[in-house]
Amino acid sequence: MNLESLKNRFGSKIIVYLKTGAMLFATGIFMLWTYHKAERLEKQLEAKKVEMESFAAMRKEYVIEQANIVPLEKKFFLPLSQQSPGAIIEEIGGQIGLRKNIIAFKPIEEKLEKGYMQNGVEINIEGATLNQIANLVYRIENYKNLLIIKEFLIKAQFNNPELFDITMRVILMSKPA
Repeated sequence: MNLESLKNRFGSKIIVYLKTGAMLFATGIFMLWTYHKAERLEKQLEAKKVEMESFAAMRKEYVIEQANIVPLEKKFFLPLSQQSPGAIIEEIGGQIGLRKNIIAFKPIEEKLEKGYMQNGVEINIEGATLNQIANLVYRIENYKNLLIIKEFLIKAQFNNPELFDITMRVILMSKPA
């Protein structure tokens, strides 16, 4: 064997080994790069799933709120009662036996808020039973037009704890004329 043939033989093996090593190194780098990409995409997918769950929860809340608003909206678009909020409350009070217990009406300034006219009254009622209060609130909420109780304060009477004094603000919502 001569020196030249030995050189060619080992030189070609070294080149093959170097090429094989380079291919393995490139394959390793490619695998690491694809693993990194896949991991990043999985994180993005997880974030999108969380976002979709959040969106689904907000949609469900919206549907529930919309279902609650529809009856109020129907009341809002009915023809407006020609009575003032005080007269309406007095009429409701008469129906449940509270007319004589209503001691004061104080009109609240009419104002336009968020595109809706608010006409209200502050009412003081003395000596009402819990049953009468429940009936009053029920009838106000179920009045044909949109009546809203803005404030409601109830205190038991000192001399008779079964009777209560009420101060409340009731607003009649309407479309501006």
